Amino acid sequence: MHFVEISEYYAESCHLDEATLDSISRFSQKVADFVAATPLAKQDPLYPRILTNIQNTCLGLQITFDPNWGGIIDISDK
Repeated sequence: MHFVEISEYYAESCHLDEATLDSISRFSQKVADFVAATPLAKQDPLYPRILTNIQNTCLGLQITFDPNWGGIIDISDK
């Protein structure tokens, strides 16, 4: 089963490494919203590849801290 939207999302996901974190977040939500509205889209063979591209892009996230900053740093996955 193929969906035009999934094909377009896959093409877009191949360039996530060039996107800002905010753009990646919006893209991820756009895909999630489409799949929620069209559950059969999960059966498209490109869907898992989109998820992999999103995950791989997020794994490349790098955070740099200024050791001289005296504030509190709170990192949470919630």
